[in-house]
Amino acid sequence: MKLPCRTSLVSSALLCVAACGDAGTGLLPPEDPEPFEVDGLVVGPLAYVCSQWQYVPHADPVTFDFFFAAQDQEGPRDSDLDALTEVGATVVHEFEVAAARAVMRLSAVASIRGPEWGLLNHVRAVPAPDRFDVEVVVLYDSFLGTALRERVLELGGYVRDEWARERDFIAGLRVVLPDTAIAVLRSEFGPKIGRLEHDAFGCLGW
Repeated sequence: MKLPCRTSLVSSALLCVAACGDAGTGLLPPEDPEPFEVDGLVVGPLAYVCSQWQYVPHADPVTFDFFFAAQDQEGPRDSDLDALTEVGATVVHEFEVAAARAVMRLSAVASIRGPEWGLLNHVRAVPAPDRFDVEVVVLYDSFLGTALRERVLELGGYVRDEWARERDFIAGLRVVLPDTAIAVLRSEFGPKIGRLEHDAFGCLGW
């Protein structure tokens, strides 16, 4: 059995989160899980993690946001996109992190499953196709102070977690923000940002 756990950058800890379905039985939830919504931002519920589907929307075709395992990329790799098109998915948006939105027939969903799809970290459902919001982790030099946090808010983002170097040994934020804001942060803060990548999940298995 494998359980999805949010990978925390704080003290290298793994913080377990509740999956939408039973990862052991493969049963899907009878009702649609709620997306995360705040201040006009929308992040869809977790659909796939730890090589298993947890939730599939009742739609055909269906739209997903695919978050790839190679997090340290400023956008998805060609090989990631090729893997989606090979199963019949149509990529409709490439994010400024290692992620892409794609539309696919419901019958093709089952072809994305198992260890051979290790190129994926997780997949989210898309409840609002006109929104391109994404949850990211940003690590930065501590001397930035509150400047980065304030800029995230100015760009329409929302801060979910904040880590301070003197307490957590790193300086960073976990935020939800529009995809267009990511390029702005990279441009304005440059090398002062150590890492900016999509939030990710590890798996605990036994």
